Amino acid sequence: GMEISRKTSPLYESWLKANTNYIKQAREAINAKNLRVLGQVAEENCKQMHEVMRTSNPSINYMTNKTIDCINEVERIRKSGFDLFYTVDAGPQVKIICKLEDNHLIQERVSSLPSVRQTLVANIGYGARVTNEG
Repeated sequence: GMEISRKTSPLYESWLKANTNYIKQAREAINAKNLRVLGQVAEENCKQMHEVMRTSNPSINYMTNKTIDCINEVERIRKSGFDLFYTVDAGPQVKIICKLEDNHLIQERVSSLPSVRQTLVANIGYGARVTNEG
């Protein structure tokens, strides 16, 4: 899909150039432990990437109505005072990032949507390390 977008979307190059700034902002937010800013950057980048995909020829759309339902619920939860954000990559699944102490409430709210079949909770993993597997 991204190869089609690279070749055909009129927005691809501008999105690619904007990524330098997104990466800088995301690193600064991570270093400052600022979830709100990191979320804003991730969501904006996600929206732009999906717009690139939509403006490709043929048009590519990974989001379904169920995806949009989840995004709308994330936005409703955020308006009620929680720091959380979403991202969607090459598939209809929504990834929600939130504070650890809020994950049960957010999972409960999202799981109650008729369009949600399953939610998975993942914690932050360990940093890069060498293993002796295999």
